[in-house]
Amino acid sequence: MSVSVGSDTSEPKEKRGINSIRVGFRLIRALLDADRPMTLTELSRAAGMPTGQAHLYLVSFAGEGLLLHDSRTGSYSLGPTALRLGLGAMRRMDVLDLSQEVIDALSARTGYNCYVSVWSGLSPVLVQKSESAESIFPVALRLGGVVPLLSTVAGLVYVSMLDGPELDEAIARERAGASGRAAAFVERVAEEKMDEIRRRVREQGCATSDLLARPASSAIAVPVFDYQKRVSCVIGLVGPPGVMDLSLDGKSVAAVLEAASTLADRIAGSITPPR
Repeated sequence: MSVSVGSDTSEPKEKRGINSIRVGFRLIRALLDADRPMTLTELSRAAGMPTGQAHLYLVSFAGEGLLLHDSRTGSYSLGPTALRLGLGAMRRMDVLDLSQEVIDALSARTGYNCYVSVWSGLSPVLVQKSESAESIFPVALRLGGVVPLLSTVAGLVYVSMLDGPELDEAIARERAGASGRAAAFVERVAEEKMDEIRRRVREQGCATSDLLARPASSAIAVPVFDYQKRVSCVIGLVGPPGVMDLSLDGKSVAAVLEAASTLADRIAGSITPPR
């Protein structure tokens, strides 16, 4: 197996590297994307390389423990070294630290305020925010503040993606304590819309403020799932009422989905709801 280095000496030094490693890792990425054992033929096809060349890489990766070869089926799967790499990366992951850069970029891109919330065990809590210098819409984004479940788009994401006694108790507390305008939101969600909202949010992979009875703002929220398919956090975008494009094929929804996907990639997660 030959080892070659990019010949363009004008290429930035930090971007130059060993080309054969980049080529070989196409096989690793193909295996990761498939999320199942694959044969030599399947891997070479997915990676777009000749079978003979793919075999040389696979033998080398198996020798270093990155892959395991099942002699009975001829298939390859991730090996113990790959597992150690993954666990080592996960031990160093902090979704709060990683999310700030993501929502700063989202805020700059859209001109709207952004936030990240996490489930505390009792309720969603706002843990990161990014306020756009271009935004003229005042939104109270208080770090550590409780995010209502039934009257915010982020809350509807948690209602749609979580289940169990913790969520049931949180919803019951919110219904019992609701008054005034919040009571109208809670009543509508509780009596008319709960099942429909859950279905729509899970199908769409996001919640938008047109799901709310009388939204005080335009807003979009997208969940980020960790590698165990649990809700790691929710990324939200907030703007003036009636201004933000809330269509599923619009630029705003696409921007939030892209930001959530970027964060999910960094924590080895996904934005696709578990089935």
